[in-house]
Amino acid sequence: MLVTLFTLVLGLVIGYFATQNTTPVALQFGDYILADIPLYFVAVGSMLLGLFIAWIFYFARSVSSALTIYGKNSAMKKAKQAVGNLEQQIRKLEAENHQLKNDRKIGSAWPPEQPTKPGHDHRTQSTMSVLKIPFLSKNLCAHGPRQ
Repeated sequence: MLVTLFTLVLGLVIGYFATQNTTPVALQFGDYILADIPLYFVAVGSMLLGLFIAWIFYFARSVSSALTIYGKNSAMKKAKQAVGNLEQQIRKLEAENHQLKNDRKIGSAWPPEQPTKPGHDHRTQSTMSVLKIPFLSKNLCAHGPRQ
C-alpha cells in the first residue's frame, strides 16, 4: 500500500513537472543533434539514466560482497574441518595417554622386553639400554633410574 501511494505521488510530481516544462530544447551529441525535445523529457530521462547507472554500481557491489562472503564461508568451512580433525587427534592422544597411565599403574615392565637373537642373551650386554618416556621427567634404564 505504501509503495502504491509513493508511486502515485511520484507520478503526480512528474506530471506537474512535465506540464510546467514543455519548452522545446535541442540536444547535441557530437555531430548529431536532437531538436525540439521537451525539457521534461531531458530531465526525466537524465533521472532515469542516473538511476540505471546507480543500479549498475549497486549490482557490482552486491556481486563483490557475495563473492567475499562465499570466500569467507569456504575458509570457515575449512577451519571447522581442521578443528574437527584436531579434536579427533586430541581424543586419540588422550586415550593413548590414559592407556599409558593405566599400564604404568598396573606395573607393566619398563622397559619392555627386547627381542633376542637365538643364542644371544641381552642381559649379558655390557651397555645399558635407555628408554625415554615423554610423560616422565626421568630416564629409565634396565637397572633403575638413571642419575
